This record gives sequence, C-alpha cells and structure tokens, in this order.
Amino acid sequence: MMGTPVLFDWVYFANTFPCFPQKLIDEFIEKYPYLLPTKGDLPDILFKQPVGQLVKMFFFLLKGPTSDVHKSIKILTRIKSP
Repeated sequence: MMGTPVLFDWVYFANTFPCFPQKLIDEFIEKYPYLLPTKGDLPDILFKQPVGQLVKMFFFLLKGPTSDVHKSIKILTRIKSP
C-alpha cells in the first residue's frame, strides 16, 4: 500500500482512511476483510466497522502530554498485526 511497510499498512490506514483513494480501500478490504468487511461512507466505517475501533484507539493514544504520546508510539511500533 503506497510504499508503507507491510507491518504498518493497517496502522497507516487506521490513521488516514478518510483520505484513501478507492483503489487502496479495495486493497485493504482484500487484505483485512475482518477489519473492513464492506465499503461504506465515513460515518459507517468509523462507527459500524471493526476498523473504526482502531481509528478511535489511535485518536486517543496520540493525544495528551508529549511523554505519553512517545510511550504510546513506542508500544505501537512493536505491534505486528491488528
């Protein structure tokens, strides 16, 4: 997906999916059907699809004091798959 490392393509998607071109959303659905079983509009993906939980998790993990954000990023870099 757009030259992102394989281990982090789901991380990339969870953080940037509103900007994703349709072709890449189709690729993501093929690769991770359990996270995004069907296409939908932004509210549907965010509130009704499993990938929405990841999106919300990242939203809250990357807020707060810089030291906390750095700790969260360090942990996130160790995660191999969703």
